[in-house]
Amino acid sequence: MGILKFNFYPPQLADERPEMSSAYITGPDRMPTATRTELRPGELTCIRKPNESGCLSIPWRVDSFGWLTLTTATLMERAEPYQLQVELARGKLNQVRNQAADWDLAGFALPDCERLLREAESHFARAVTRQQAPPEAVAAAHESLLKSLEAAELLTRFCTEKLFEIRHRQHARLPVQLGCALGTAPVPAGLATSFLEAFNLAVLPFPWREVEPTEGEYVWEPADRQLQWCLSRGLSVRGGPLVRFSEDSIPDWLWLWEADLPNLLSFVSDIIETTVARYQGRVASWEVTGSTNLAERFAMSDEDALRLTLQAVSAARQIDPDARCLVGIEQPWGEYLSRGKQSLSPLHFADALLRAEPEIAGLNLEVAFGYPARGSQARDLMEWSRLLDLYAQLAVPLHVTLGAPSGWQPDPNASVAADDGTGWWHKRWDLQAQADCAAEFAGVAISKPYVQAVTWVHFLDGAPHSLANAGLVGLDGQAKPALARLAELRQEHLR
Repeated sequence: MGILKFNFYPPQLADERPEMSSAYITGPDRMPTATRTELRPGELTCIRKPNESGCLSIPWRVDSFGWLTLTTATLMERAEPYQLQVELARGKLNQVRNQAADWDLAGFALPDCERLLREAESHFARAVTRQQAPPEAVAAAHESLLKSLEAAELLTRFCTEKLFEIRHRQHARLPVQLGCALGTAPVPAGLATSFLEAFNLAVLPFPWREVEPTEGEYVWEPADRQLQWCLSRGLSVRGGPLVRFSEDSIPDWLWLWEADLPNLLSFVSDIIETTVARYQGRVASWEVTGSTNLAERFAMSDEDALRLTLQAVSAARQIDPDARCLVGIEQPWGEYLSRGKQSLSPLHFADALLRAEPEIAGLNLEVAFGYPARGSQARDLMEWSRLLDLYAQLAVPLHVTLGAPSGWQPDPNASVAADDGTGWWHKRWDLQAQADCAAEFAGVAISKPYVQAVTWVHFLDGAPHSLANAGLVGLDGQAKPALARLAELRQEHLR
């Protein structure tokens, strides 16, 4: 067993921040490993099987920067505990320094962050040398972390703008799609113009639960109506995910076959073949599966999940060889691995798929903040940029689906509740925080040359949907600020 021990100050943080117990250790590929944590006043112990060095990732609250998951530098196992706040400051400072060096080698004339980084280093030096006086060490580590986070956001925003400048030298309007998922409810007439100003792509989910509520009986009218609305207005259309293993997507009758993989594969092939055949020539791209990397949801092994995903892609391509088939990857940081129920990281799951089926046209990274049951822990902009660059190494186009709540009020139309247990970016989620997240995280993604499309998770809170309060139009029928911010992003950069 590998063990990493940490002390923290003040000891009562163990009671004030119980989310610390969701900390985990990541390996060399930056993906989590199964971790058991023990949280006591002033002490955090992380236990895992690999007996090797690793990095600690932990949700941490940092003043105006939010409640973010932060990561230490690589730590070796040792008998003496590490000081947690000092190591978090070291980890962020190290990350910012390394990322700045990478961007500098890439030819970016970086803004002057030396003052911020010198201050971060000065505070960090004080934190390291004052560890025998915990209050002083923790205060200095906190100041170091603040300066590092400020530098990280400054650098990421600067490089995003530089990437836009470089890309606009080739394209006055970038060939990137900005879209939003539509449910079965039609877009209200008073909001149609707002939708068309913001988006050049519409995503029609075709949820299996609604398309085939009874085995062998199909309901196509809502999807037909939505597709006609989109095509008549010149929108590009992406369909899917056609198969998504979540409670709000799988029809009730399918659960009877949960433990019968051959029959499950047959049903999956049937729904995909039937849907793709019906809409061939009108829908050119499909997200064939979504979140199948979370095999634990349907009591499948990683190998079964891979087999099912490959079968789904094959079924779609047999019907329409010209269709572009995407595969959705949920929780791309891999938080679910820390629970120990799966061994294959989302990165390795995607890599295995692409090696087995080179005709997969791309990956859709699904990132939703604010939803413990379905989402990712909150990160800062530099971590977001680094994640996209990590998946770009797989050498396929990336699509991104983003989501975040606009508040915590009850949402009677949602199947997944919002909760602050996964943290927030800069401030607790509200209308403005959602708008800032939508604009800035989408902007970073769109600036990357390997990202082909960015979509928001759904449009209307007033219609049935998955993630509570994540729509761009509220229960009152009024557009939220995030819709206007996405429209500004499109008008500035996209076709």
